[in-house]
Amino acid sequence: MADPLKLDEELKERIRTLAGRKDARQNFANEAGSSWAAYLADGLHLTGEEVEAWLDGWGTEAETELPACHE
Repeated sequence: MADPLKLDEELKERIRTLAGRKDARQNFANEAGSSWAAYLADGLHLTGEEVEAWLDGWGTEAETELPACHE
């Protein structure tokens, strides 16, 4: 019987990292698809500028709640 493949720890970590990236990409694609379907169903959204302005306030005295979605 052949010896099982032995991988050094650095290679194992690189494989784990690549697998994690693949999972993250798939999760992002799934979430994007769900978001697009929700937008098509109700038309509610935030613009990029609205999100950027909201994020710019994080950690400052100007921090606010997430703006409400609109048509």
